[in-house]
Amino acid sequence: MKKPLFVILLAWFTALTAAAQFTLNGLVVAHDSRTGTFLCSVPDTVFGHDYGARITLDKEWEELRIGNHAFVAGDSVTFDSVGGGKTWPVLLTDDGKTWQGTITFTSQPIVMMTGNFGYDYTPGTVRVVEPGRVGAEWLSARVKWRGGTTNSAGKHKRNYHIKFIDDLGDKQDHSFLGLREDNSWIMDAGQVDMGRVRNRVATDLWLDMASKPYYHDKEPNALTGVRGTMVEVFVNGAYNGIYNFSEAMDRKQLKLKKYKQDQDSITLRGQLWKVKSWTRTASMYVPENYDNDSDTWDGIEVKYPDFEEIQPTDWTTLHRATQWMATVRSTADFDDQAHEYFDMPVIIDYIIFHNVLNAIDNLCKNIYWFCYDRTKSEVLSLAVWDLDTTVGQNWTDNPLHPANVGPTNPTLNGEHRLHSFITDPQSKYYPLWQQRYHELRNTLLRPDSLKARYARCIQALIASGAARREEQRWSGDTDVARHEINLASELEYIEQWIDKRMEYLDTNTYNTNTTVGDVNADGEISVADLTVLADLIMSETQPAASAYSPLERFRIDVNGDGEISVADLTALVSIIMNTTPVETP
Repeated sequence: MKKPLFVILLAWFTALTAAAQFTLNGLVVAHDSRTGTFLCSVPDTVFGHDYGARITLDKEWEELRIGNHAFVAGDSVTFDSVGGGKTWPVLLTDDGKTWQGTITFTSQPIVMMTGNFGYDYTPGTVRVVEPGRVGAEWLSARVKWRGGTTNSAGKHKRNYHIKFIDDLGDKQDHSFLGLREDNSWIMDAGQVDMGRVRNRVATDLWLDMASKPYYHDKEPNALTGVRGTMVEVFVNGAYNGIYNFSEAMDRKQLKLKKYKQDQDSITLRGQLWKVKSWTRTASMYVPENYDNDSDTWDGIEVKYPDFEEIQPTDWTTLHRATQWMATVRSTADFDDQAHEYFDMPVIIDYIIFHNVLNAIDNLCKNIYWFCYDRTKSEVLSLAVWDLDTTVGQNWTDNPLHPANVGPTNPTLNGEHRLHSFITDPQSKYYPLWQQRYHELRNTLLRPDSLKARYARCIQALIASGAARREEQRWSGDTDVARHEINLASELEYIEQWIDKRMEYLDTNTYNTNTTVGDVNADGEISVADLTVLADLIMSETQPAASAYSPLERFRIDVNGDGEISVADLTALVSIIMNTTPVETP
């Protein structure tokens, strides 16, 4: 079968941009035309040890010199005590021609891209090199720049959206690095993030802490965030730095029901929308009118079904919830009906997540709303996206650390009408929100646990030499307002920020001086609380749970079921038997 012209042109372009190449034990070695450095990806178990490798040379090159030793194809070489940033001189020769540079190793995956990229999808080739894995091939793709502010004119370290295709231009699924098999992949540059890893680490935290969406029993593999890993990227033969290589947020990730189509009609089922701007509609205070003949509604964009496939779209499910939220007038009405519109456990988790990270650009925007199957239920749930501006990072690096990104910046719960009701002390959801924070605060949201996440990610980049390469490539660039990038220093800043943030939240937002099970409010959980709770339950004049203040209910309703009963006694006994008394700070 005759190949399309663009495939032929891609092969020609790839050949033109390729430098002299060799492999080590069959592993592809990437080349940086800017610095003359070759980079080979090996498992992290290689680091700190000698690495023996068999050499394969491209046919036009006859000799490879590493250090003071010359090698030909088929020879073996030993690199002593491989480490991040450690280099060896390299000289390639052929019939009097020479090419000189260095070789070094990384434990990060490498992604190599070739093509003439811009705002629209254009043909390109992509090669994903996994550490220690041979056989990485060039794959055909359509690639474009992506992003909002980070995709404006004058930006340099671009984000990319990759869509793999076959020789005929049809979509082609691939799986990399243990992630899902799909044709659509995201390359997030962390363009303004001085630590480069915030989006990846924050998304992983969400995947670990978030309640499962309301349809989890039907779709146990649904994910409300995208998985990924940090990689090192080469674009057209030049090193382009550290990226977060991730899955895309789409119908497939969320396991939404596909629309049904027959000869006469289309039945929409699962729906997905991306909130791109901070608007009155996005904040659910004063929604604008919508138009089903448009793929956008006041800063919100249709993502599924694809507007190119299904026109007109149907905004009514999202509008239903937004309009109700904008018009509900009392906390009592909210408490009675909110669950009919929103996946409340997920929303509560997101408020906590947002508060902890001070995600200044993710309250009313940079989130996804979705409905699993509107023919069965129009309840909306939420997925996260674009979490670069978290843990002390601003959306611009000029100024670098304004007050709104500081660890004592007040929470912005009132900016979104849904959040403002949940965090109202008179709401039945208030104690649930507080209790959920306490649960997470003792596990995933412990300061040492949070700091360890960032440390693992950044220290892996430092150990592999990737951090230094990133710093050398992008320090002083206008993307970061000409600041110096130093990942080790940024890690120190993040760790200090987390300590101060959690202390602030414990004191100002979440009632850590009010503990579940501390029935008598004496600052500790003990048998004395069991006695007081038993007296309350046995009392003939015991008031209904609703008669207690939210904070009182928080202490007394030990099992969190909304009632004060013998079941709370059982839950309190379990706490006392399994934990030592805890004094509140």
